[in-house]
Amino acid sequence: VPPPSPIAECRKESRSARAVPADQANGGLGSILSLAKSKVTPEDFTKLAAGIPSADKYISALSDLGINSGDIKTALDLQGAYKKLGMNDDVQQKFTPAAVNYVRSAGGEDAASVLSSLGL
Repeated sequence: VPPPSPIAECRKESRSARAVPADQANGGLGSILSLAKSKVTPEDFTKLAAGIPSADKYISALSDLGINSGDIKTALDLQGAYKKLGMNDDVQQKFTPAAVNYVRSAGGEDAASVLSSLGL
């Protein structure tokens, strides 16, 4: 059984009938991965990406959404990327923990610990 998608995790976490569109969920995960790539060692990023099916796809999809993945280097940059994706503050607050849960489900504790080291 594949792990739940970021979309399903965000819906579950928010307990809201309002669905997070696929482009927001995919862009949000790509933004988190971009932040991680800019902050952690290449070895740690490899550990993180290895646990997420098609991790590179999430990062490369950002350009199609008008976001430069290389510009996401701080938590404030991550918040700005979320806003460009159309996420309001409520969705942002729920999405990050949901995405971390997705990473934990997909890649295990080693992958989730990389995000935890970033304060996510």
